[in-house]
Amino acid sequence: NILELTVEESWMWLEGLIGWIPGRSGKLLRGVIYSKLWGFGGKMQIEEGVVIRGCKLLKLGRRVNFARGVWINARGGVVMGNDVMIGPGARVISNGHEMASTERPMIDQGLYSRPIKIGDDVWIGANAIVLPGVEIGSHSVVAAGSIVTKDVPSYVVVAGAPARVVKHRVG
Repeated sequence: NILELTVEESWMWLEGLIGWIPGRSGKLLRGVIYSKLWGFGGKMQIEEGVVIRGCKLLKLGRRVNFARGVWINARGGVVMGNDVMIGPGARVISNGHEMASTERPMIDQGLYSRPIKIGDDVWIGANAIVLPGVEIGSHSVVAAGSIVTKDVPSYVVVAGAPARVVKHRVG
């Protein structure tokens, strides 16, 4: 669809123009512009170098914080709750390459999409990866460097590759 391609291309230009403005002024500018584009009323903190693809399918709660170098592929749909923090270099990826056939090269098999849901008060640590179709429960922590391949319950800490529950958060 030409309209979708135009929106995506426009987003990439905007991201390229304001995505690398440093310091507080850059964070403020990105927060104001991105929140207006998403029709989003809450505080948003977007550090330098954040890349978002499929921005039309990204739904955000209030008070989200994306650290430097976060990469979000929302082409399969990504929903984040309130008070979500994503650490430096983390990846949230909602689609991937098909590979079922061994008769055809994977590059010719197309893509699959599975939505990702991230609950309220979630912290995704530095360089963690969240893969397609995963749901992360509210009040959970994904440790730095973890690879999340399946659902994460609420009120836990997960770590490792693949990520496994290592601690329960009780308050």
